[in-house]
Amino acid sequence: MGIRGHARRFGGLALFVVAASAAVSAPVLADQTFHTERIALESVIGAPLQSGFVIDIHANGPEIYAHERYVLNGAAPNTTYQVSVLIYAFDPTCATTPIVIPEATLVTNSTGNGTAEKFFAPSDVPPALRGATHGLVWQVSSGGEVVYQTECTPVALD
Repeated sequence: MGIRGHARRFGGLALFVVAASAAVSAPVLADQTFHTERIALESVIGAPLQSGFVIDIHANGPEIYAHERYVLNGAAPNTTYQVSVLIYAFDPTCATTPIVIPEATLVTNSTGNGTAEKFFAPSDVPPALRGATHGLVWQVSSGGEVVYQTECTPVALD
């Protein structure tokens, strides 16, 4: 193959690489109102916990409005927990009376590690709550007693 053949082949390859790079680096549309957050869970009653957190992701898609993951590491082993969210409607400071919504059951393994998740459809979020910022506190309970919780987190819904 002559120099022109290599140049044509290289030119085609270069064009392919540029097109592939553009496709890979195309912007991903994320929620512009609320960005994904990792919110720490803290022990409320001195219960064991190496680390714990809630990941709150707002996709605002046609099928998934939001996705939450709950993680406990080094908690009590072989324990069933109830994860709930306290919603302080239109109050990002969490100073009013909340609405409590049970979200998921989390079960730890023999080393006290466990995860759970909850998906929210657009129909799960009342239109009256959209377009405003609310305060949220996630709580993890066992036997009806709050064991872990997050700090008040302002969450903007669009």
